[in-house]
Amino acid sequence: MTQFRPISLCNVIYKIITKVLVNRISDILGDCINEAQSAFISGRLISDNVLIAYEVLHSLKMEKNGRRGHFALKLDMSKAYNRVEWDFLAGMMKALGFHDEWLVLIMRCVTSVSYSVSLNGMSSNWFSPSRGLRQGDPLSPYLFLICAEGFSTILEDAKQKGRMRGAPIGRERFSINHLFFADDCILFGDATHEGVNTVRDIIREYELSARQKVNYDKSLIYFGANVKEEVKGDITRILRVRVASSPEKYLGLPMMVGRRKAWAFASFKDRFRKRVDGWSLRYLSMGGKEATPLYAMQCFLFPKTLCSQLENIMNKFWWSNNKLKSGIHWSSWDKLCLSKFDGGLGFKKLVWFNKALLAKQVWRVLTQPQSLLARVLKARYFPFTDILAAKIDSYLLLPGGVYAAHANLLRMVCCGESEGLIRSLFDEETASRIRSIPIAGSSLEDTLVWKFEGSGAYSVRSGYRVLSSSLVQATTSNPYHVESTGFYKRLWELKIPSKIKIHV
Repeated sequence: MTQFRPISLCNVIYKIITKVLVNRISDILGDCINEAQSAFISGRLISDNVLIAYEVLHSLKMEKNGRRGHFALKLDMSKAYNRVEWDFLAGMMKALGFHDEWLVLIMRCVTSVSYSVSLNGMSSNWFSPSRGLRQGDPLSPYLFLICAEGFSTILEDAKQKGRMRGAPIGRERFSINHLFFADDCILFGDATHEGVNTVRDIIREYELSARQKVNYDKSLIYFGANVKEEVKGDITRILRVRVASSPEKYLGLPMMVGRRKAWAFASFKDRFRKRVDGWSLRYLSMGGKEATPLYAMQCFLFPKTLCSQLENIMNKFWWSNNKLKSGIHWSSWDKLCLSKFDGGLGFKKLVWFNKALLAKQVWRVLTQPQSLLARVLKARYFPFTDILAAKIDSYLLLPGGVYAAHANLLRMVCCGESEGLIRSLFDEETASRIRSIPIAGSSLEDTLVWKFEGSGAYSVRSGYRVLSSSLVQATTSNPYHVESTGFYKRLWELKIPSKIKIHV
């Protein structure tokens, strides 16, 4: 019975109503929810949590000196959505400042659920629960964030009072004591008797107030390198959790990579191959055979050998005929990676695409300097400057080499001096007249722009286009390229099945 999970289905009318409510609440939820929670909130990404957790765990691993060590506690919440107390939800919405009429509207949606149990072919009478959120309801994830904010509030209060400072990052002693992604929780505390008792009391307080329950059998703890064995034993006995010798995966990605990249991503390559092999049983057309490991590539710099191996898997899958394991490769992979208007099929060279995705992270740090990820990276790698002015050596020290070489790329396109640009475009007399034009004073601050995008904002698409320009230049040197470009443009605009266009 402990594994029984009742499900209440949502009809179409109900989903339309709740979708309208979601569209309204999503605009303001970022102002209500703590920055440590990154799920379902506009402007916050799952990759932020991955990178922040990576940095904190890397700091714990590097802790060699100091009397006080730290630990990371990964909590598993037991049936978190089904345990949401309706009274607690209403109280949290009231505390966050939601209007009474809005609160009544939300609670009408939540409390309208009913169940009927079918046992041995016989259905019971309908009955109503007193807690829980509907599965499949568009509103449920957002309401759960409001409930989880109660946990964040307790943790932030403990941090402000000095009871649970969390793990320090960098020379500025910037600290963080928790990270949430929906019901996925990681707490960072002091590896002392006082620190672990504080964490235990905070968890109990949240369990009692929100009626949530931590599954300690599935929870894990990871200690900093300077924590003594007897202290580890005491803490694990108090919390009743298992010790992780090395951090396991977090949100589907490895938490420790270091210099052994091939080993860290070995399982990832196997999973990717199994997923692609599974698709071969679905009889996909050639137009539907596209796969790119986006999630992991926006967080880690893949080794070139791994990129090559993944491309081989993709190439073999794309040319197979769904009945046999192999097929004839009628064109090279480099040719397929050209854009559709250049005679290719628009596949991505993973080395370049990986860099374009990582450069997006740098752009977010530049344009959102107050985000939690930007502050964590600044405290650790460039506390007294910005990400563009930081020394390249410091980026090479980043775990996994995440931002290596991207600072130079952005500096080149964002910060070119206008003096040299004017001289390169105009003769000396014209350039002198341009320089003599008085510039109107303005109270607006300078802003960074990406010159390869009309909006001025960096995009992965434009970043990949810049990095892959060498591949395109080899094609455009062909004298028939201009004529063929027009042909391919007309071809891809035809209203015919994709497999026919690909065959042509």
